[in-house]
Amino acid sequence: MACLLGHKWNGCKCEKCGKVRNERHHWENGKCTVCGAVQESTAANPSIAGKVVRHIVCICYDSPLSNQWKPQIQQYIIDKEKQAGNIIGQTSRITFESFMDNSHLYNDDSLKMKLKQVYGQTYGFADAEFLTNKSVYKGDMTQNVSDEIMAKFFVLYQ
Repeated sequence: MACLLGHKWNGCKCEKCGKVRNERHHWENGKCTVCGAVQESTAANPSIAGKVVRHIVCICYDSPLSNQWKPQIQQYIIDKEKQAGNIIGQTSRITFESFMDNSHLYNDDSLKMKLKQVYGQTYGFADAEFLTNKSVYKGDMTQNVSDEIMAKFFVLYQ
């Protein structure tokens, strides 16, 4: 009866009646801190001690070649995280961003600025600096012919 006119959601749980919905969970180490739900991948295999991936950011050189390979790049990154024992959940995100000038992929300040931009647009600009500093550089993809960097990968864990 308390929510006859509408729920008051705090993420996944109504503050008035306690009802839980299967969306907007706040995952930490495979468990929702609001309602106690366990992520599917963790529930299916509780022995996984990996980290939960919140967001993967792939920063690419903006070229027709890198745009053409985005599905394969995405699958490579996901497979790499899973092989490391980390968890890709239903709420994990992946974002592709790019630079028109490949030299920015070699510049830490440019990369940091791009990460802040992605996190600011996704999670709010107040948290962008904090999330950028929590991101982990995971590697890069090079062009076989010249060893020129075509993309860099960063992962933000829960």
